Amino acid sequence: MKMEVDGFIFKNGECLIPYVDENKFSREEKGMEIIKLGQIPEEEKRFECKNCGTIFNANINECKRLDHFAYIHDDIQWECVCPLCRKKVYI
Repeated sequence: MKMEVDGFIFKNGECLIPYVDENKFSREEKGMEIIKLGQIPEEEKRFECKNCGTIFNANINECKRLDHFAYIHDDIQWECVCPLCRKKVYI
């Protein structure tokens, strides 16, 4: 049985990694074998709203990671919206 998960091709529980050799012929090479699929832990960030004083945890999917310019100039890395007053909160 062959199936594809996140761009990887699995055949009978073994991961097949596609690649192209020098002659531009596509082949599949046996790669790593996944014994048991796990789950990626959800990381949370703790924010404190300067406007209303609410302290809340937000999942990384609910936050926005800022670029390196914000970190260098303002020392902030993450931006989220306060669930109470709806203002932007930074850490």
